Amino acid sequence: MLQLHDGCWVGKISVSPQNWKTAKSSIKRKWKVQYYFHDPAYKNKYPKGKYVPVKGGLNFIKDHDQRVVAAEELLKEVEYFLKRGYNPITGKMPPPPQIDENGEERPTANDETLVVDSDSDPDPLNENTPFCQALRLALQRAEFVPKTKKDIANYLNFIELAATKIKLIEKPISTVKRKDIRLLLDTLPAVKKYWSNNTFNANRKYLKILFDILNEYEATEIDPVTKIKVKVTIGEESREVLTPEQRVLVNDYLKKHDYPFWRAVHIFFHSGARETEIMKVQAKHVDLAAQTFTVLSKKGRSKKWIWTKKAIKNTVLPLWKELLGNCGPEDYIFSRGLKPGPGAIRPDQFTKRWYRIKKKLGITADFYALKHLHSTELTDEIDNQAAAAANGHTTTTMVDKVYDIKSKKRLLEKVKTANNQFAYAEN
Repeated sequence: MLQLHDGCWVGKISVSPQNWKTAKSSIKRKWKVQYYFHDPAYKNKYPKGKYVPVKGGLNFIKDHDQRVVAAEELLKEVEYFLKRGYNPITGKMPPPPQIDENGEERPTANDETLVVDSDSDPDPLNENTPFCQALRLALQRAEFVPKTKKDIANYLNFIELAATKIKLIEKPISTVKRKDIRLLLDTLPAVKKYWSNNTFNANRKYLKILFDILNEYEATEIDPVTKIKVKVTIGEESREVLTPEQRVLVNDYLKKHDYPFWRAVHIFFHSGARETEIMKVQAKHVDLAAQTFTVLSKKGRSKKWIWTKKAIKNTVLPLWKELLGNCGPEDYIFSRGLKPGPGAIRPDQFTKRWYRIKKKLGITADFYALKHLHSTELTDEIDNQAAAAANGHTTTTMVDKVYDIKSKKRLLEKVKTANNQFAYAEN
């Protein structure tokens, strides 16, 4: 038993699985540090103590010996911060000790002592919330679409690993400074296999977003991210898309082995919509007579939700009619099994099925590259304004910079035909 402040105590701080230190322990299993925290102020609410699991990013380490070392470090970190006064029930940490001019610890004044009211339900997001917990709480309160939240949560898994290494994971959020974030970013390559300047910038961007939210909730008044410089990146090559031969291969295979997905691929390819948008379309959003359907999406810097009308091309009109043949107005056009039904399904169903096809047929282009391919072909056949309209963009900027994989080539071809001269003959 570990006796703590204010009559609090914890039992054994342990690692699951029990045989984690031995070679027999499997890294395929989920590992976590765990303990029961007892606080007399919350005895009625937690008579057997509050169960506290601490994953600490252990499961992202795929080497057994490295995971054992990380688990040992995490055990030390948990014990250290518990002894420092961290209370996992309230999410609070007492103020750091004050040091006088002689280097001695100054006694804490009564008004600085953390007092827990057993009848209150304190906001877990405050100036004493530990760093990583504060980031997670900020993400919970963010108004992002589910996919964006999931992406940021994946980044936070590695951030927690790096924070553990530099003893930042439990530091009160209001005391985190720019040097802490800079050290965190410098430590991330040690816990993440693939690292580049782009990855650095992405982590910086997400940390900045989360600190903006923390500032809004007054958990901190510090902005430790903005003055950390963005790293220079090398421009990426055009996105990989299916070759004409691969398109035939995928088309024939899906039509024979997975007709619902074949139909969905054709509809998505010609729709100009995002996966998240097309998955939310219900029969009531489709007007077959006018050959249009409507999607709800966020647009612009204001992130306002707006309804955007998109065209149903002649080439896939029969598939839309087939899809809506036995579909009620409230039914989603893509539900379970990629068939119409009453329940919405996750947008990543397209990507998951595509991943299996990639492995089966030996292709490497991802599913969303279909949108790039369609935008490029519309620009070839009509122009970039038509491609922008199909994608629901108000300008051609996104088509030119992102979706048209021939954009740079088109510009080079225009340059080749320029008629300017070094010197002009006098008349």
